[in-house]
Amino acid sequence: MLFTIKTVVGRENIVIDNVATRARSGNLAQVKAFIHPEEIKGYVFVEGDIKEIERAVQDVPHVRGLIKKPIEMEQVKRYLQPKTVI
Repeated sequence: MLFTIKTVVGRENIVIDNVATRARSGNLAQVKAFIHPEEIKGYVFVEGDIKEIERAVQDVPHVRGLIKKPIEMEQVKRYLQPKTVI
């Protein structure tokens, strides 16, 4: 399932690095993948178990909150398509 982490605008990549490091060091194997579309400022999407995601984002700088309602992959799929350069 995909969940949304609210972040400080412009700090999305720092949040991804910190949460991923915490997930690895804390043996949170159910935190699997991160998506940060450049078009969406202040949000990071993370795939995994909500309990482990909550533990991974706890006290991470620049995290403003966690939206516990899961979202469907179809909602972010359009951001995963490669853009053609004209």
